[in-house]
Amino acid sequence: MNYTKLAWRNIWRNRKRTLITVSSIFFALFLAILMRGLQLGTYDHMIKNSVEYFSGYVQIHEDGYHDDPILDNSFFVNDSLKSVILKQDNVVGLLPRLQAGSLIAADNKSKPAMIMGIDAEKDNNLTKIKDKLVEGRFPKRGEPGVVLGEKLAEFLHLQVGDTAVYIGQGYHGYSAAGLYPVLGIISYPDPRINRQISYMDIEIAQEYLSLNGGLSAWVVMLEDNELYKETTAQIRSIIPEDYEVMHWETMSPEIMQGIEADNASGMIILMILYIVIGFGIFGTVLMMIAERKKEFAIMVSVGMQKTKLAILVTIETLFIVFVGVILAIGAGIPVMYYLHLNPLRFSGEIEAIFETYGMEPIMPIAWEPGYFYGQTAVVIIIALLAITYPLLSVFKIDVSKAIR
Repeated sequence: MNYTKLAWRNIWRNRKRTLITVSSIFFALFLAILMRGLQLGTYDHMIKNSVEYFSGYVQIHEDGYHDDPILDNSFFVNDSLKSVILKQDNVVGLLPRLQAGSLIAADNKSKPAMIMGIDAEKDNNLTKIKDKLVEGRFPKRGEPGVVLGEKLAEFLHLQVGDTAVYIGQGYHGYSAAGLYPVLGIISYPDPRINRQISYMDIEIAQEYLSLNGGLSAWVVMLEDNELYKETTAQIRSIIPEDYEVMHWETMSPEIMQGIEADNASGMIILMILYIVIGFGIFGTVLMMIAERKKEFAIMVSVGMQKTKLAILVTIETLFIVFVGVILAIGAGIPVMYYLHLNPLRFSGEIEAIFETYGMEPIMPIAWEPGYFYGQTAVVIIIALLAITYPLLSVFKIDVSKAIR
């Protein structure tokens, strides 16, 4: 208790130096927390947009479909195989998907787009797809009709109730053509999907593409999405070699590459911030000991042990660090939570840049209290490392020389 009282009083003997050090720790740690939150939030947002909201964590295709995603590489539903897959641990359902390209036209405009045949009711359990409808509804089972991406509908000047013309190529080269009423408009955060997506009921899509009973993929619904790699390996071990089982990292390697590259650059910036904290603490302790050499020498000469002096200096340093850390966390928690609920949204030229890269123009922040603890632990470790050399100088004090 005496050490604590003495250390607390000592750090305020030179208020200016203490406040400068506390401020450097505060700003560096606050920026580190904010930057890490932005990074993790962006990664989560990318994964949700591309995986949870669209492709799913695990898919099953005909062997070769991933490398050559054409209708001729589709497969036909096998009820016995389906029942085997549904019996696997962590598998709670299979969603049918039929995907193909087609030309969509209205009046004097046309645009290549992607047809996605789905079972809207089942798909909604995985992707909450109905929450993304901005107008209208999804077709019921067996009902002709389409739901268009918002940007696609804008380009073709189509609204709910209008009719879209579909022209394309079906299974084994059969011609595909049809007129379908627009039943709904959907908006995805990913502008690339918004510009090209067109949903049909799975049965209508099979009829349009002359592929009755055929599918491009099964999307595997998981009880625990974190176990997607284990579930992929498990399913791969029990199904025939005619099928391929892939998780989202294999199907969308560009997402993982982007995350890894960004994470590496982010870690470099974090290291710079940690270096700022380390040198700030190092300089403070070094100056503190240099200014108080005579004081320390007198204390040693009257019987104070150097070990106790080192303990006192350590406690003083930790007090300074804890004040900076507490202020940074105290300021970071409300700011991070507010930005988590209200992510920064860009407009104008910045919005156009984001859409060029196929990203929603927002900066989401992850709300994970765990990284507050992680950053705090790192700063404390840096502080302990930074005071190692200055503490050694306490043990090397020449008492007679320092007193003179």
